[in-house]
Amino acid sequence: MADAFQAQQDLIAGLPQYRESVLALLDALSFPAGATAIEVGPGDGGFLPDLARRFSRVTALDNSPAMLDLARGRCARDGLDNVELLLADALVELQPAADCVVLNLVLHHLAAPADALKHLAGLVKAGGSLLITELCSHDQSWARTACGDLWLGFEQDDLARWADAAGLACGESLYIGLRNGFQIQVRHFAKPDHITSTGKE
Repeated sequence: MADAFQAQQDLIAGLPQYRESVLALLDALSFPAGATAIEVGPGDGGFLPDLARRFSRVTALDNSPAMLDLARGRCARDGLDNVELLLADALVELQPAADCVVLNLVLHHLAAPADALKHLAGLVKAGGSLLITELCSHDQSWARTACGDLWLGFEQDDLARWADAAGLACGESLYIGLRNGFQIQVRHFAKPDHITSTGKE
């Protein structure tokens, strides 16, 4: 999988096609100095330099040693000394919570995305954010074989419903049309920093 990673990514959407949109949403959230981030499934580490510039500490979690090796090479080339790479299953192993958790085109590779969202919400500190970049629903079934996709994207209402069940509130959303027929959704979900007796923030 690691050898063909870039080719597979480019079949649908590579990081350059959505990076600026994710960064615009990230920067609009104005995280305080000293804030921390987790990236789940960092791939070849292409987004880690952007996170390393914006957060005091970044933890990258991946369950593939081969993919972590690619990310490690990126960190070494870019001198990212505030990034920690961990071989871990983010949906099983407990990790210290962070102010921001990021998933870029990861959710459609997971067997149970609704359950995954509940677990990932536990990685977000109170008052923090979960940023998800995902494909919108599509009918290009070749992606299952060519890219290992388990889901052909998601309806925006699905992500909102799953996030709500995970105790997260919907924030800003961006949608990016791609020339190859796919559409990307960049979604922000916030974890309330306190709950009143009425159950509302």
